[in-house]
Amino acid sequence: MLRTNTQIDRLTTAIQSKRWQEMDGILNTITTSSELNQFGTHQMTPLAWAAYHGDTKTFNRLLCKGADINLAKKNEDTPLISAMRTRQWDLVNLLLSKQVDVHHVGYRGMSALSWASHHGALNVVKQILAKNPVIDVVDADGNTPLIEAVKLGHWQVAKMLLERGANMDHVGQGRMTAFLWANSRVEEGDLKTLSVLIKVIEKAIQCSISQQQDRSAHSQEGEISNIVRQYLFFKPADKVQENKQSEVVEQTTPRLG
Repeated sequence: MLRTNTQIDRLTTAIQSKRWQEMDGILNTITTSSELNQFGTHQMTPLAWAAYHGDTKTFNRLLCKGADINLAKKNEDTPLISAMRTRQWDLVNLLLSKQVDVHHVGYRGMSALSWASHHGALNVVKQILAKNPVIDVVDADGNTPLIEAVKLGHWQVAKMLLERGANMDHVGQGRMTAFLWANSRVEEGDLKTLSVLIKVIEKAIQCSISQQQDRSAHSQEGEISNIVRQYLFFKPADKVQENKQSEVVEQTTPRLG
């Protein structure tokens, strides 16, 4: 076993350093999948290291030798998450076409969906959602995939997550919700955020209606108005400036009659 662990350490180091000849020599000495499916440098498998570095040739060779696509220690990265971290999208798509685990939570509490949302990889997010992952997984910073998407301006990803029922009220890093991050970006002039805020308002209204079924239509209408006012306190930065200028004009212009 010691000999095999030493081989795995040498193999992962060779993958990192792209020493192809040394890599081939080590792989030729490994004859069973049990020898291969062990942890080397930084508690990662050779397959995870190949994914991280985007080494497609070595990755495929390891798969042919029986490398486990889901093997990872608790709170460490699977090959899928390793490829996600460095945006190796070809390998990500290859793994997602197999029976890959999308529920695993790796380094810093980030799942595959967390990383895909962080990078704004819409097609990858769509593929992951088709595998029914935990949508509101909370990372080490306290953020959900929805917060990551909104914070970084990935609006299509955010809308897709909201449509799948992502929690818009989760309070993450800095006591910020997805809505507060969206509001912050609108104030900075990013008007694309409006589409996400509209989706948030729609969800708030739907929740209000479902929770107030026993109230009168008039009461429901009042409840919805309060929610809309709550979520529409923002104004785009240029509009805020226009309003301030208008207020100055109104104050300085003498009234006639």
